[in-house]
Amino acid sequence: MSAADWTGIEVPQDIRLVVADMDGTLLDSRGRLSPENLDAIRRMTDKGYCFVPTSGRNREQIPQALQQFPGIRYLITLSGACVTQLPEGKALFRHPLSREHANRLLRVGKQQGAAVLLYTPEGVLLEHGALEQRQDRALLEDAIGICRPVEDAQAFCLAEDVQVEKAVFFCRDAAQETRLHQALDDGTFQLCVSAENCLEVTARGIHKATGIRALLLRLKLLPEQVLTIGDSGNDVSMLELTPNSFAVANAMPEAKRAARHLTVSNDQHVALRIARLLGI
Repeated sequence: MSAADWTGIEVPQDIRLVVADMDGTLLDSRGRLSPENLDAIRRMTDKGYCFVPTSGRNREQIPQALQQFPGIRYLITLSGACVTQLPEGKALFRHPLSREHANRLLRVGKQQGAAVLLYTPEGVLLEHGALEQRQDRALLEDAIGICRPVEDAQAFCLAEDVQVEKAVFFCRDAAQETRLHQALDDGTFQLCVSAENCLEVTARGIHKATGIRALLLRLKLLPEQVLTIGDSGNDVSMLELTPNSFAVANAMPEAKRAARHLTVSNDQHVALRIARLLGI
């Protein structure tokens, strides 16, 4: 199906939950949330749809325009490792990595010479010296926002009793990414490529579909009552969860394969298109 004819799709009448990825989907190529998308979200929530943003990022990196939006009651962050109720900020579901597994990721990163980002309630941690070249740090911070530098991430997490909820390896090239994947692909972790040369790691069995299933239990809904839309490797699980799944035109090949339908790009007001598809 092409992006031009996707509005001809017949969406079931009992859709109640709309889950939309942020980067590369709901946000445009400049990382902005368009007024058209915000207005479409308002119209969906006014009609009783539960609209849930989801992201590999932590809650602090989600635009305040969405966190403070009156009709948005839930966030799924850290690629499904955390589900938060708004506006209270109460964590309804959390599944961090064990300390043993987080330490293993740090060791493997050092052995392979790759920067490891640790997503924690205290921010995104990065060890001093993890990136050899200054331009690499600039690229990294542009991708994930300002990280918190620490001398020894393992010691910091132990001393501050900090749990690691997700890790991302920022690789120099595809070859390094492949070596890391091979070193970690033993069933201990959930692995996916979320962006070019970025290997994302959560606890085994934890992904965006996990977060959605936690919400389905709370809201007493079925997967068939969910519409999902995304663009990257960490969206594959939620695109496979429901028959009402869409990949944006700019999506990674694995996301397009997982989705039932292809839609417009993230620069064409995706939420507005969803609202129209739902007849709003």
